[in-house]
Amino acid sequence: MASNRTSSSHRQLHIAAIPWPGRGHINPMLNLSRSLLANDKIIITFIVTEEWFAILSSSSSSTPLPPNLRLLSIPNVLPSESTRGADLMGFIHSVFTEMGAQVEELLLQRVDPVVDTIIADTILPWVPSIASKMRVPLSSLFTMSPTMFLAFHLYGHCLQSFDEETNEFLEYLPRMSKTPVDSSTFSIENIHQKFKEVISLSEKAQNLIFTSIYELENHAIDTLKSKLQIPIYCLGNAIPSILDHSTSIHHEWLDSKPRNSVMYVSLGSYLSTSSAQMDEMVHGLNASGVLFFLVTKEEEFKRFEELCGDSGFVVPWCNQLDVLCHASVGGFLTHCGWNSTLEGLYAGVPMLTFPLVWDQLPNSKLIIDKWKVGLRLKVEGKENDIVGREEIARIACEFMDLKGDQSKELRRRAAEIRDKCRKALGNTGSCSSDLDALFMMLC
Repeated sequence: MASNRTSSSHRQLHIAAIPWPGRGHINPMLNLSRSLLANDKIIITFIVTEEWFAILSSSSSSTPLPPNLRLLSIPNVLPSESTRGADLMGFIHSVFTEMGAQVEELLLQRVDPVVDTIIADTILPWVPSIASKMRVPLSSLFTMSPTMFLAFHLYGHCLQSFDEETNEFLEYLPRMSKTPVDSSTFSIENIHQKFKEVISLSEKAQNLIFTSIYELENHAIDTLKSKLQIPIYCLGNAIPSILDHSTSIHHEWLDSKPRNSVMYVSLGSYLSTSSAQMDEMVHGLNASGVLFFLVTKEEEFKRFEELCGDSGFVVPWCNQLDVLCHASVGGFLTHCGWNSTLEGLYAGVPMLTFPLVWDQLPNSKLIIDKWKVGLRLKVEGKENDIVGREEIARIACEFMDLKGDQSKELRRRAAEIRDKCRKALGNTGSCSSDLDALFMMLC
């Protein structure tokens, strides 16, 4: 599709960046924007709700936004960030039905200079029609695993029969509950149907961008390249380019601990575990004797600080990648959100997986079965069951036993994957090559 730019124009390329309204999607879009703005030929308008405008504006004092990036907001037509986890389906429905008209009005009437191209989250179903109306190219950013993208693509195109390779990838279809995925369960879930639709729409974009790294999922990415007729770029941009290297009190605590002795525990800020499960988690970790660094909700911070005793350190927030890369951290108890998964791989720490819902389940499978850098704490098929403190204590001890054969192998594999990630993200790595290719396509 032709851009609004004329060949004789020397003005900067104006990109509209439209993320899904959630931290796990906004952060990768921000990281991508920072990478693109290394080129002074580009300016970016970053479109969010008024609530997210306030969040990003306040956080920019500690991590300034690039000068060529401006925030623009649409009205708060969605449930609040603070409450949306209580009604996931309602929130998704609002994004699908209420947000698009507001973004379209902003782009058509309030943005100046004219937008030349759009980069939008894959799972915003109304963006392709807006790009078509504006007659501008569309880049689709998928902030989850390419393996999961491929699973949906194959499911949507192979309803009659599945060959061996298709069956292999269909194992990575996500679930909304503890019921194992099969064709009957999958087809009656409206959210799955909608996801198939947005995957199909994204294939009509001018290019597809993944936050993953080619070397991590080369089989899935090569398969997608053979099936889609658009360029695919793997930029690794879920991994922040800025580390904190803070001198805060939690760094003082980490600095005082032996190498690889601390388990970092973070189970998500959006769809998080129940209070009952978190109580079992803290009691189990205390009983294990393992040192642990726990990130918890602000409203539960005081309670868990009292429960943690001498073995634990509790914070309401931290720079996750910075903590994971600290020398004292030797394990990561994670809900397996995609950004957290990539940060764990980049840091080179083994992962103890505790997936709850959606793509966290196939991400856990990748961690354990494909990359072989983790163990599972929450038993597959029993995602709704509470794991008791005795089981948590037992597995935590095994996982953090630096002398055990299993632990040694996990650490060897994690270091191997870490080196692949860092090479790919280096100046001559695959991510840099793909970013250069994306620059060429956009400009």
